[in-house]
Amino acid sequence: MSERNAEIIEQYLDGELDGEALLAFEKELQSDPELREEVALYRTIRGELVQSIRGRQEKEAVDRTLQDLGAQYFSHEPARVIGRRRWWYAGAAAAAAILLFFIARPFFAHSFDHEKLFARYMQDVPALPEAERGNEPDSLLTEATKLYNAKAYARALPLLQDVIAQQPAAAELSLAAGICY
Repeated sequence: MSERNAEIIEQYLDGELDGEALLAFEKELQSDPELREEVALYRTIRGELVQSIRGRQEKEAVDRTLQDLGAQYFSHEPARVIGRRRWWYAGAAAAAAILLFFIARPFFAHSFDHEKLFARYMQDVPALPEAERGNEPDSLLTEATKLYNAKAYARALPLLQDVIAQQPAAAELSLAAGICY
């Protein structure tokens, strides 16, 4: 490819050829396959350059936008660095707290006595009233009431459950069964 061909091809691609020069070049382009290849190569190179320039311009525009947004939303103060000494103090404090927990635990721990708790809350248990006397004495209710009032809760519970099954609306008996549990 000669330098003269390169100049004419560039003028042709830029649209600078006119009149007879344009007609002569197009006629030569139709007859010379080597010239057609050169023009195709120039078009490809120009297209790639244009794409490269556009891509670079777009990238620069995005970079400017990001820098503007960064300046707007982020401070430029340096980050505070926490030194190792502070982490060491935090670790030592945590270890001391754990050690203190295990050392002091036996002094504050007291045994839990279920019997004492039960005795404390069962002092004021209301007694069931004796069964009313009628024509037909209810022996099951009478027996359950006697056992409950005698604080034999384990033996009174099954009897109370049977009576509650017969009289589900008896709230007093349900409370007594709950206390037996």
